[in-house]
Amino acid sequence: MTLEELTLEIYAERALTYFESKHLVTWAINVLTLGYESENL
Repeated sequence: MTLEELTLEIYAERALTYFESKHLVTWAINVLTLGYESENL
């Protein structure tokens, strides 16, 4: 998945279903494995 797809998925999940903050950790790990790095991650 691309960064955009991962981000849209996490936004949709937060808006439409019960959301666990652990999913943000999974999102951050996936973004890092795609090669994106930031001080905010």
